[in-house]
Amino acid sequence: MPAIIARDMLLEMDSLGGFDEQYFDLRRRPNFAVTNSTDLGHVRRDYVLEEITAEEENWGDSPQFLVCSDPSSYWKKVMLVDTNRQMVMFRSITLDPLYKPKKTIRNGADWWLDNSMIDANVQQMGAMSDALETFLR
Repeated sequence: MPAIIARDMLLEMDSLGGFDEQYFDLRRRPNFAVTNSTDLGHVRRDYVLEEITAEEENWGDSPQFLVCSDPSSYWKKVMLVDTNRQMVMFRSITLDPLYKPKKTIRNGADWWLDNSMIDANVQQMGAMSDALETFLR
């Protein structure tokens, strides 16, 4: 979707209190690791980008991404931004070979694409909202 529309939707959610602490997911592991493409060296960045994208995808010559760990170590929540075309994609990826519906990201890869809508918690979406704001500057 256009990154500006995603940003505006996330900003509206924030203005309506959707990122307030009262909505945090505290039942499971509430803390999660965040991998931001801007914090990675070239080699690590390319490795992570390959892990979260399919061979046939084109995210431009300077894509940005944020990867959030999940309460289940079998899952990650991902935001990809094509900074040239100003497009964004939100997705979940899984290591679970029994999960359906899933799509192969790359032949021989450990991770699969969850072929349904992302189900990120408030903390993860807040991190993505913050990162998207910086990626669009």
